[in-house]
Amino acid sequence: MNWEVAKNWLIAAFLILDLILGWQLYESHIQTYGYVESYSDLLANTKTVLADHGFTLQAHVPESQPEMVTFKANWITPKLDELAKAVFPNGKILYTSTTQIQDSEGQIKVRGETCQIQFQPPLQGIQPVDLLKTAFHGQLYTFDKYSSTQNISDYLENYNNFPVFDVHIQIRTGSHGEILGYSQQAIHHIQPIGRPKPVISAIDALNSLAESVDKTYSATDNVILGIQLGYARKVGVGKISSGHLGQQLWFPVWRIITPSQSYDVNALTGEVDNASSASA
Repeated sequence: MNWEVAKNWLIAAFLILDLILGWQLYESHIQTYGYVESYSDLLANTKTVLADHGFTLQAHVPESQPEMVTFKANWITPKLDELAKAVFPNGKILYTSTTQIQDSEGQIKVRGETCQIQFQPPLQGIQPVDLLKTAFHGQLYTFDKYSSTQNISDYLENYNNFPVFDVHIQIRTGSHGEILGYSQQAIHHIQPIGRPKPVISAIDALNSLAESVDKTYSATDNVILGIQLGYARKVGVGKISSGHLGQQLWFPVWRIITPSQSYDVNALTGEVDNASSASA
């Protein structure tokens, strides 16, 4: 036997074996350190975390993570005489002041940032959405199914195609579908603050809720029905000081809705705000 040839073959075989084992080790490292959980895996983990804290998820969970800005704005109420002409087209003004108009077809009152309209008699034969045609800047508002009830149709002002959750037109209807009146808030002089920033995911917002609110020992109001991305006031830092002429700050939030309340999770920081009534 030629031992020199045999030795060379053994060395070559060991080199090949080392290459195979090295490649397998390399692939193992790539899989370990380069692995990214799939969306379905992340969602399954979040459902488990929510269940551990007493929540049941029945809502569709959005996957998008757009960039959004914080903005400041002022409350605004319309000029009452112009509004009266729009909402009471065939009426006659009977009384007027800086905060109220009494018309032969109804009444307009201003209380703080809210304008209240009452129809006398109630309107028949039209749908709540038809009132947006005569409401102040009504084209900026879109219907919100979560904050609406059987007798209140709630429309939210939009900014950059996202709802502003605390700026409403709430239209009241009677037992036979007649329209009794509506209340409205509106904002203007909207000014973005800084550059748009990517928001946290809806899954991260749900995880933040589970870490902050425990429903383990409560069998009520623990079903998550909806998750919406929009804007809310006083999340994180609240108002700008009164020296800024009443300007307010609005922050991007994930709004998480249960049957009787909603939670706002700051979409930039993950901070959970206090719960509020779902129809607020």
